[in-house]
Amino acid sequence: MALGLIVLILVSVQAVAFKAEATNPLATSVPNMISVVAGTNGDLYWNGFFTDHWSGWQSLSGASPSPPGLCQSGHGRVELVVEGYGQSIFHKSFSAGSWSPTWDKVPTGATGDQPVCAVLGTTMHLVVRGTDDELWANSLDLNTGTWSAWVNLGGSSPSPPALAASPSINALDLVARGEDNKVYHTFYASGSWSTAWEWARPDCGTLVAPITNTSPAIVSGNSTGTSIVQVAFVAAINQNVYLLADFAGRSWNVNPTPCVGWQDIAGSLNPPSLMVDQSVPANSPGTVYALWNSGEGSVNLSSRTFDLNPGDKWDTGPLPGPYPAGGYTQNRPAGAVLRSGTIGVVVSGASKDLWYNSFTYCCAWSGWTTMTGATNIDPGLITVP
Repeated sequence: MALGLIVLILVSVQAVAFKAEATNPLATSVPNMISVVAGTNGDLYWNGFFTDHWSGWQSLSGASPSPPGLCQSGHGRVELVVEGYGQSIFHKSFSAGSWSPTWDKVPTGATGDQPVCAVLGTTMHLVVRGTDDELWANSLDLNTGTWSAWVNLGGSSPSPPALAASPSINALDLVARGEDNKVYHTFYASGSWSTAWEWARPDCGTLVAPITNTSPAIVSGNSTGTSIVQVAFVAAINQNVYLLADFAGRSWNVNPTPCVGWQDIAGSLNPPSLMVDQSVPANSPGTVYALWNSGEGSVNLSSRTFDLNPGDKWDTGPLPGPYPAGGYTQNRPAGAVLRSGTIGVVVSGASKDLWYNSFTYCCAWSGWTTMTGATNIDPGLITVP
């Protein structure tokens, strides 16, 4: 991994497509969701969603050429990691309704892509694709502000990886597209990273490894405490989205019981976004949602029970979708759980302008509304816990 000390370039000029609010009476309250985007000139902005409306775009006094990385870190708290211009890596925290006033720079290291993060306890774990394509991990003590040393994870990727935390077992799961375009998995457990990578596939009587041209997605968080993660990717052969459920924080070479295997959802232009609602339907492990854009660019939502039950197929249960939201995007749509039973969605539209929609169980879209502003790259969206 190339190690660099290049500072983040902070652009003082407003992004053409944004007008930051001079004052905002809601700036000190805690929103339900936060969206972070890089404007059309790279400046970073954030917007908070409060119950039924967005508060307005506010400058983060920084800039990035890549999509933001967001992760939850406690009640009312969110972490933001970005690639700066110059490829250094920077961090900010959102807590008690406001952002930390300055950027925290990772002392060494560089990336040419979106960083990813996940939090266990009071430690934020960071994974990046280095400038040499190798995958590296670091961590930040959120109490002391101290960064660890970089750990080479022994793998490489041509695109950003995906990371998920399973706090109930103090574990992380990392999936990445390999240089051979197969989907690979490794994990962090018992205080250290596994030294092995494996195909992200169950041994269900087949040795067929999935092939993809894009980054995978991963999510953890079922409500039954069995520590299951779900992984999705877009197949290179037919552009269909496939999803696999498996146990978190351990090797996937051991057969899960039962073995579900990869499940086909539908065709997509970009990697899907995954979300989990632990409360819907009632008295269940929760529902995992896949948000994806079709081959024509329209936005769609599919769902399945967050479980390893082979009978729980996509869109055949309590939510017999998929549910098309219409609209159009060439970028990856961003989704987050607004509240139990409602999913919020942010996309960059046909003219790169930003739009918002929401889906409520069961089963209707609110309709697209403009957020003002624009971005050329994937927007970010996260629930504020």
